[in-house]
Amino acid sequence: MAKIVHFAKYFYPEKGGIESVTLSLSRAATVAGHLVSVVCFQRSKVSEIDDAILGLRILRTPVSIILSSQPLSVKYFIKCLWSAKGADLVHLHMPNMLAAFCALFLERKILVLVHWHSDVINKGIIGILLRPLEYLLLRRADCIIATSRAYSDASTTLARFRRKITVVPIGVSL
Repeated sequence: MAKIVHFAKYFYPEKGGIESVTLSLSRAATVAGHLVSVVCFQRSKVSEIDDAILGLRILRTPVSIILSSQPLSVKYFIKCLWSAKGADLVHLHMPNMLAAFCALFLERKILVLVHWHSDVINKGIIGILLRPLEYLLLRRADCIIATSRAYSDASTTLARFRRKITVVPIGVSL
């Protein structure tokens, strides 16, 4: 049994592609017998009962501010570091620059899997300022998941890290 922690922006019942992938992966790992936690921001009202139904440990944090679509909160940063203590694997869902920053403070013995859902695009100077953080995260990563070979090949951000990339297409549960 492994201890797996997902660092996500948002999570079920929030709707979205990254939220759906995070839900699917975390539930499958739980069914496989792993201890799974998800650290996320809370945008909507969610009860503890909703979290218990999923069989997962969900650590929700209110958003303090949003900067260029990136939610920010000191509490999120603290919850990420606290939940990762003793973890076997931290699974980051990108883009989420606060999660990327948190990953730089993880113990080296913790495996870091970066799920690269998208490059940071159309953010102007903020996107440029974030490039060093992306580089440090990808250098720290033990494995990088891209959702298609075409996307992996087209991403200039991922170009230096091709040897770490595994392509895992996003699927639909039947």
